[in-house]
Amino acid sequence: EYETWNTDFADVMGNIPVAQVKKRHAYDYAKHLAESGFANKTIASRVSKVTGLLKYCEQRGIIDTNPFVNLDLAGYGRPKQEWLPFERSEMEAIFAQNIPAQERLLLSMLCATGARLDEIALLKWEQVVNRGEITYLELREAGKIKNQNSKRMVPLHPVLELPIRGKGRLFDYTRDRDGKASTSAGRYLRPHLEIIHHPRKVVHSFRGAFKDMMRDAGCPEDVHDWITGHGAGDVNKGYGRGPSLAVRYEWITKLDLGFLG
Repeated sequence: EYETWNTDFADVMGNIPVAQVKKRHAYDYAKHLAESGFANKTIASRVSKVTGLLKYCEQRGIIDTNPFVNLDLAGYGRPKQEWLPFERSEMEAIFAQNIPAQERLLLSMLCATGARLDEIALLKWEQVVNRGEITYLELREAGKIKNQNSKRMVPLHPVLELPIRGKGRLFDYTRDRDGKASTSAGRYLRPHLEIIHHPRKVVHSFRGAFKDMMRDAGCPEDVHDWITGHGAGDVNKGYGRGPSLAVRYEWITKLDLGFLG
C-alpha cells in the first residue's frame, strides 16, 4: 500500500524531490482524490501513506521536517457512509435471479460467512481447508487483510457447494494496483444487486445481514465477532484464545440459507 499510493502521489503531483514537497501538495492531492469521487476516509488513508514516507525521510535526515504533519482533511471527499444490512426478503430476491456461476458463488460465500469482499474475491484454494467434517477459510496468513483482527478461521456452511478443487485463486477477478480485487469483483456483482433500490444497500450489506442472521439464531456476540473479524483475531492473542473452530461451525450451521438455492 505504501508503494502503491506513494507512486500514485508522484504520478498525480509530479515526481518532485522529497525536499521540495510542501504541505499544499497534500491538500492538492486530497482535492484530486475528492474530485475523483473518493470518500474522506479513503483520502485520509492514502495521504497517510505519503506522510509515512516523509516521516521516514525526516528520521534519517533526508529532510528537516515532515511537511504533512497536522493536516486537516476533514472537508475533502464524501463523508463516511453507514451501509444498511439486507433484509431476508431482499436476499431471496437477489438469489432468485439468473446469476452467472462465479458471481453466484461469490455472493453466496459473502452471505454465508460475513467476510469482506476482498477476503473472498482473492481466496486461493490453499486457503480452503478441511478438518474432519468442517471446511473453513484459513485467513490467518491472508495477504490483503484490513487489520490483525481479520486474521482468523471462518467455517463454511455445509449448504455451500464449492467447485472442484483447483490450483491458484478461486475467482479470476482482476487485481488493482494495490493488489486488491474488490473493484473488479464489485463491477461484476453490481448488476445483480440493482434489484434492491436503496442507496445504502451494497455488496457490504451482506456483512451486516450475516451479523443479523447470527443474532437471530441466538449466537453469542463474541462468537460471530470472531467469525467476521471484529474480535481479537486468531493471531493477536495466540491460538485457542477465542471460540474454537468447532463452536464457530456449530453456530454457522444454525443459519437457514435456503434462499441461496
